[in-house]
Amino acid sequence: MKKIFGLVALSSVVLVALPAYAEQNIIGEDSGEIKINGTLGIDNTDEGATIVEEDDAWINVTLPLETIFYSASPNAGAPITSPDYTITNNSGRPVDIFFKGIAKDDPDPSAQAEYEVALNGFAKGNPKIIEDGLVTSENNGVLIHTLANKNGKLGKNDQDLQPTANTVAFRYVGEVMDAVDSTITENYTMTLEFKAVSWVEETETP
Repeated sequence: MKKIFGLVALSSVVLVALPAYAEQNIIGEDSGEIKINGTLGIDNTDEGATIVEEDDAWINVTLPLETIFYSASPNAGAPITSPDYTITNNSGRPVDIFFKGIAKDDPDPSAQAEYEVALNGFAKGNPKIIEDGLVTSENNGVLIHTLANKNGKLGKNDQDLQPTANTVAFRYVGEVMDAVDSTITENYTMTLEFKAVSWVEETETP
């Protein structure tokens, strides 16, 4: 069965904060020694993992492979709905979710019906992804949600605060603009982008 929706996480090149490290001065000597601590298969669910802040190595997200939307009436004005789907952050760092874009899978990109579909359930943005039966690029790249880390923390010092959700539930909502004479199936691929949120330790102001 052909996929109806595929959600794909893209890695991005980002500026990263380098971890603090001890230094030594070599004065009057012709050599110096540097310790090397290597970790293979590092656990990015561990808040204390020695991964550079904002590195894509922090990304550990569970999301649906396929999703659906539908209308149950052939009449104009029929509502479009869907089941609820979830995205979960399993990482030791918070993660920003961006709506990167949507593409029609069929070779013919023209609209078979006039309808509108938008995302619903995200805290920072719920962009319209289909308008007049055609994919929209107006909101591509928009930040739609920030998930707390696996322990419900948005920052290093949040242990005494009420936990924030590391899971978000979303769905599709919309409307069929014109009556349809028969069942119409159209397939798309939606792309989401994930960025690890920097968790630099806060310094106290004297």
